[in-house]
Amino acid sequence: MLSDPACKFDAVLFHLSSRDIEIAMKPGNRVIKEEVRCGHPKNLGKLVTFDLTSEPGMEKFFKYLKMDHMVKILPPHKPEPPVAPPGQRISVMPEPAIHAFFLEDPEYIDNLGRDPMQQNKIWLIEDAEERVEKLREVLEEYPKQKHRREMLCAAAGRGDEAIVQFFVGSGIRVQPDVEKALEEEKENGDAGDVDDDGSIPDKDDPAISPLHAAVMNSHVECVKIFLESGVDIESRDEYGRTPLIAAAAVSQPGMITYLLGQGADSTARANGKTERATQFMGNCINANALEVAAGSGDLQTVKLLLEHPFPGPTRKRKDREDESTGVLVTPLAIKRAAAGSFEVLTLLLEEGGYPTEDKDGKIATDLLNYEQKNTLEVAMSWAAEAGDFQSLKLMLKYKYPTDEHGNILPFEVPQALQRQFVYGAYNAMRLNRPEKFEFIKSLGVKEHDTMSLDKLPLGQNFNIQHLFERAVEAGSLNCARLMIEKYAADPNTHRLPPGTKPLYKAAANNRTEMVRYLLENHSMNIQLGSGRYASGPTPLWIAISLKALGSIALLLEHGGPVDYLDEELKHITAPTTAILRIQVKTRPEVRLETVSSAQGYVDAARSDFRNMNPPHVRLELGPEDVHWIRKIQLRWGDERLREEGGNARELNEREGVELEGLDEGDVRWKIVGIPTVKEREEELETDWDLMPRFVAAFEWAG
Repeated sequence: MLSDPACKFDAVLFHLSSRDIEIAMKPGNRVIKEEVRCGHPKNLGKLVTFDLTSEPGMEKFFKYLKMDHMVKILPPHKPEPPVAPPGQRISVMPEPAIHAFFLEDPEYIDNLGRDPMQQNKIWLIEDAEERVEKLREVLEEYPKQKHRREMLCAAAGRGDEAIVQFFVGSGIRVQPDVEKALEEEKENGDAGDVDDDGSIPDKDDPAISPLHAAVMNSHVECVKIFLESGVDIESRDEYGRTPLIAAAAVSQPGMITYLLGQGADSTARANGKTERATQFMGNCINANALEVAAGSGDLQTVKLLLEHPFPGPTRKRKDREDESTGVLVTPLAIKRAAAGSFEVLTLLLEEGGYPTEDKDGKIATDLLNYEQKNTLEVAMSWAAEAGDFQSLKLMLKYKYPTDEHGNILPFEVPQALQRQFVYGAYNAMRLNRPEKFEFIKSLGVKEHDTMSLDKLPLGQNFNIQHLFERAVEAGSLNCARLMIEKYAADPNTHRLPPGTKPLYKAAANNRTEMVRYLLENHSMNIQLGSGRYASGPTPLWIAISLKALGSIALLLEHGGPVDYLDEELKHITAPTTAILRIQVKTRPEVRLETVSSAQGYVDAARSDFRNMNPPHVRLELGPEDVHWIRKIQLRWGDERLREEGGNARELNEREGVELEGLDEGDVRWKIVGIPTVKEREEELETDWDLMPRFVAAFEWAG
């Protein structure tokens, strides 16, 4: 591997900028550099020094080069949904198994919440022809257009061209009559959900738009099938969006190129009229595609829309120079761009005729017209809250003086903008923008009382620990380092409320590199619990719960801890599978067991179809894993976890005060027993191939 491994070197320096290791070796005054592959990412970005003047040092060096093994962690096997008995379309199960979806349309959804495609496992059939053939059988039971369009919409969202082509060929009306459907909803409300005979009426659902489902997921071939069958390229969805507007919302340049080439109208505006359209679209309720795309920060998408300002196949501005452009750079486009990216913002300022440079002895600000000044005034607040640092500086330069180097001179943030700048500081943590945070902090802005659950610490304008936690949960390494190294954020403490440790937040949000950074640089105490009680769940516990596999591996490598460790695993001599599982008894617990020891639990988990996220992971182990298994720590007892001081939490549920006994202003109302990430939980509890996340239709007494 090395040019002369027998040479005696004073030292070897490693700088790992990627998985390639640059080795600088010094035999005397000569330096040799080589590239060596190493699969072990433990010390990425760190300088590692080895003393090669001794045999132990040489042995350690060569052992390090071979450190490409990390414990293999696999998710659990998914539970198997029950199969309907012959002659029955829904599974016969106890009443508590009734899914809430079943009540919405019992003709289409079974009592486990499954649609016909999931009931018949059509999505698991790999061969396209076989999928279509199975679908033919299923459709014999579902003659209603409403139900068939739902199946088509699911296929379009997946990009299943075979099923999409089959439905289109069957003569189905692809798009619902959204305007009519919304009008009927407005007039009838829930009264129109059932016909006089008790059946579900075969009427259009405005939420089911196969064309938009294909567009939003960038399935160009499916969109092509729809358009070639005669579907209107300007069809609207329930939010009033054309397909082009929908594509702009999710930054799909390939889809936008195709739609523009087919004559999509780039001047069309969303026309949502319902309350849910207003809630979903926000400030884009009547926006065109350019205005929507401006906020995405995607330069390619914005350029495409600017190059095709007129409806019609592949037309560009240069083809119609005698006409005014159809797509204008509106104030809304500028405002949204200020919250998007600097590249998009500068492009739209130029296209919109906004002066960006001094000219004829006048500064750029004096060259603005009245509308432009008002637009940039608002855009500045949007940039402060959500834009990048360059965009914020550019907007501020229109209002505040600069020095000879173009740097903005100190100024007092107006009271009306204080809140936007505070939000901007927290968003800087989330988006890993340390320079923007430093700039905002330098302005003397102070966060408002409702920004943090806990009180603002004395002498701080910003809650440093809260900002650090925001960086940790977003995986923003540069900001996390800044908070620790410059502002003394504590990686091992918690705020009260919410009582959650930073390492726990990193693991819960699946931020593997953040977990690595904290473990390897800050002497993290892996024993500490999070939530209302000091003996609450550990980072390893929540990593198992939310299947943060990389974080699990790192935490095991650093000692766990676990509440129970099967002794047999410390002496394995051949490949074996272990189960790492969690449970809650008197407190949240972690158990590492052999498969044979945990077999009863595993069998029960496989049969619990109402939980598609079983609380365990599988470990594929071998003799090479014994060294870290033997270093696994047992979780401390409760007494050792007891906390003291002003930030102390109750030890456990047994010693805790019942919520009913707490005063109205007690902070414990704001602390949950087991903090989690709801979005991740719901994602894991859903398997769209088989069944949705189980939501019981009823809560049963007793």
